[in-house]
Amino acid sequence: MQDVSTQQGDVMGGAPEEEIDFRQFAGVLWAGRWLAALIAGVIILVGGFFIFLMPPVYQADATVQVEDRSSKGAANAVNMQGLINGGNSQAEAEIQILTSRMILSQVVQALNLEISAVPNYFPVVGAAIARRYHGGDVAKPWFGLSRYAWGGESIQLSTLNIPDELAGTGALVLRVTDSGYSIFGDGGRKLIDGKIGETASATFPSGNLEIFVRSLKGRPGEDFFISRIPTKYVLDGLQAGLSVLELGKKSGVIQLTFQGSSANYVVQVLDEIEKAYVRQNVERRSAEAQQSLEFLKSQLPEARAKMSAAQSKLNSYQELRGSVDVTEETAGVLRQTVDLDTKRLELEQARQQALQRFTPQHPSVVALDEQLQLLTKQQGKMQGEIGKLPKTQQEILSLTNDLKVSTQLYTDMLDTIQQLQVTEAGTIGNVRVIDRPLRPLLPSKPKRALLLAAVVIMALILSCGIVLMRHLLRHGVEDPIEVEREFGLATYATIPFATEQRQLWRRDGGRVQPLLAVRSPSVPAVEALRSLRTSLHFAMLEAPNNIVMLTGPSPGLGKTFVSANLGVVLASAGKTVLTIDADLRRGRLHEYFGLVSHPGLSDYIA
Repeated sequence: MQDVSTQQGDVMGGAPEEEIDFRQFAGVLWAGRWLAALIAGVIILVGGFFIFLMPPVYQADATVQVEDRSSKGAANAVNMQGLINGGNSQAEAEIQILTSRMILSQVVQALNLEISAVPNYFPVVGAAIARRYHGGDVAKPWFGLSRYAWGGESIQLSTLNIPDELAGTGALVLRVTDSGYSIFGDGGRKLIDGKIGETASATFPSGNLEIFVRSLKGRPGEDFFISRIPTKYVLDGLQAGLSVLELGKKSGVIQLTFQGSSANYVVQVLDEIEKAYVRQNVERRSAEAQQSLEFLKSQLPEARAKMSAAQSKLNSYQELRGSVDVTEETAGVLRQTVDLDTKRLELEQARQQALQRFTPQHPSVVALDEQLQLLTKQQGKMQGEIGKLPKTQQEILSLTNDLKVSTQLYTDMLDTIQQLQVTEAGTIGNVRVIDRPLRPLLPSKPKRALLLAAVVIMALILSCGIVLMRHLLRHGVEDPIEVEREFGLATYATIPFATEQRQLWRRDGGRVQPLLAVRSPSVPAVEALRSLRTSLHFAMLEAPNNIVMLTGPSPGLGKTFVSANLGVVLASAGKTVLTIDADLRRGRLHEYFGLVSHPGLSDYIA
C-alpha cells in the first residue's frame, strides 16, 4: 500500500515538499565543530594579522570664512571694480582655489614634502612593530638585526638635491655612523659622508649632490631610504587626502578636512593651506587695488588737460560775447547733460580698464557696451532738446557742460586715487580663519575593533558554510532504512561511534588498542554489540554454518573494532569464538589482544 500511494503522489503533483530540519543542521555542525573551529581560527588569525599591519590614518579639520564684501576703495572708484568683476567671489570658486596647485604648491615648498626619508623597516611586519613602540630612545633590534628600524627612529632633511645620474637609480641609502652619516648609491657604492647640522655635497658629471640633515635619531649602522618625489605625485597625494566643502547653503563658511599617516603631518598641512590661502587672497585684492591705482594715475594728466581746455574755451567765449545769463530751462538741460556725459566717461574708463584683463567678448565688457549704447540713445534725445534752445544758449550750454563734466571727472579721480592708496596699504582680504587644525589624539581609521568583529563573524559564517557544504556533498548512508530499501538487506544493529575507545587508547599511552567490551562494558557501543549478538542468534538458526564475515567498502569504518569486541561479547555469553583477521593489507586485529601478527592468514594459506 505504501508503494502504491507514493506512485499516486508522483502522478498527482510530484514528490512531497521536504521540510528543513534545523536539528539535523545543528547535528551536522556539532559533528564538524572541530573542523569549523580550525577554519574559523585560521581566518581569524589571517584577518587579525592583516589588521595588525594596516597603517593608521589620522584626520584633522579646519574652517575658513569667505566674507561677501568688496573693497571699499574699489567701490568708491566710480563703481569701476563692481562693473568689471560683476560681483564677489562665491564659495564654489574659493573651494576650487583651496584645492588648486597654486595653494598646494606653496604647502609643498613650505614643508619640503618633495623630500622623502623613510627608515628601513623589517619586511612585512617591521613598520607595524615600529608604530607600536612608544619609548623615549631608539628600540633595541629584534634578533640582532640592527640594520632595520624597530621604533623610535626619526630624521629631518632640509635640503636634498640629487643629480640626474643618481635620480634614476632609485632611493639612496643613508646609513647612521658614529660621527654622522654616509650616503650609499646603487650597488652599495659610497657617495658622500656628512655630519648632522652641516651641508654635505659632492660633484658629479650631471650635477651636485647636496644634503642637509637637520636632525637624525638612530643606531649606528641603521639605514634610511631618501629620495626626491616628483612634485606632481606629491600634489596628487595632497589633493587625494584633502576634502573641502561649504557648511550650509551659501553660508560662506568652508570646512577643510585632511587625512594622512601622521597626526603632526595632517596638522602641519592644514595649517599651511590656511596660511597660503589667506596670503594669496590678500595679495590678490592688493593687486587689484594696485592695478586700478596705476590706471587712474595714467588717466589723471589727460583729465587735467581736458578740464583746463574747457575752462579756457568758456573764458574766451565770455570775453567775446560778454556775460550771458543762463535761463532756468537751459540750467535743467545742463544738469541732465552733465549727468549723462559724466556717466558716459565713467563707463568708457571702466571699459578701458576691463579690456586690460578681459577680451571684448567677455560678459563684463559686453555689459559695459550695452550700458554705453543706452546712454548714447539718451544723449541723442537730449540733443533734440538742446536744438530747441537759442543759439547763444546752446553755445554757453555746451561750454559749461564740458567744464563741469571734466571738473567732476578730475575731482572723482583724485578722490579715488587717495582711497585706493589707503586701500592698498591696509588690504586685509575677504577671508579669515575661524578654526585652526587641532592635533588628533587617535587615528580615524582603521576601526580595528570593528574590523576584527567583522572578521570573526565572517570566519564563523564561512566555517559553518564549509562544514554544511562538506556534508551536502558527501553522498553517504545516513539511515539503515536506505540500505534495506535499496538493496533488500536486513539491518541487525546500529553501532554508534565509540569515543571511549580513543580515550582509553590515549590513557594507556597508545601502546595497545583496548578492548572496549572488557574495559567499559556499559557504553552504548558495547550495548549495540550485545543487540547484534541477539540478532545474530536468531538469524543463524537456519544458517548452514556458524561463520560471520564483517567487511566494508573503505578503510576506517570500524571493521576490526567490531570484530574484536563482538568476539568478546559472544565469548562472554559462553560461546567458543575464533576471530580471524582476513585483512591481508592492513591487518590490525592483533593490536587488540597484544599479540604478534606472525604467523598470519597469508602464512596459513601459503
